[in-house]
Amino acid sequence: MDRRTFLQSGLAGGAVASTVSAQQSRSPNDRVTVCVMGVRGRGSSLLSTFATLPDVDVKYICDIDANVLGARVQQTADKTGRKPIAIADYRKALDDPSVDAIVAGTPDHWHALPTIHACQAGKDVYVEKPDGHNIIEGQTMVAAMKKHGRVVQLGTQARSGLLQAAAMKYITDGNLGKVRFAKAWES
Repeated sequence: MDRRTFLQSGLAGGAVASTVSAQQSRSPNDRVTVCVMGVRGRGSSLLSTFATLPDVDVKYICDIDANVLGARVQQTADKTGRKPIAIADYRKALDDPSVDAIVAGTPDHWHALPTIHACQAGKDVYVEKPDGHNIIEGQTMVAAMKKHGRVVQLGTQARSGLLQAAAMKYITDGNLGKVRFAKAWES
């Protein structure tokens, strides 16, 4: 499985399959090597999911909180039998040519720069929502993705949920009547 296929289909709609299967004899080229950064809260869930995917090697775990970082490294080692390298600065993973992708479960204010830096370093990215604090950050992330020919997947699971799909169908079927006012915000 190449990393583009992994990022495009394995994460499509935010539905990350967390299956553990017997590992068959595979070439190292069939595996995707990742750094998971920001592993408290949502990032912890992402780490757990990625670590259990049979074609993924979590090489690095990155967090600035040493206590959280140590705990997540140990939990991953216990779960997978492979101990990831603990780092506090994601740029170390970007310098490693064996890393294919960065998984960012960091707080919202720390989504844009790692995504841009990862694209510049030739890495693909899975980043949680929102993409940034403003439209310019999002546009800069997209520009970096295009310029460097990378795959970037934004985690927008809520848009793929059954309730949201039902709400969209309700609206598109005309059940709200004529919509005269809508409110939106930039997050």
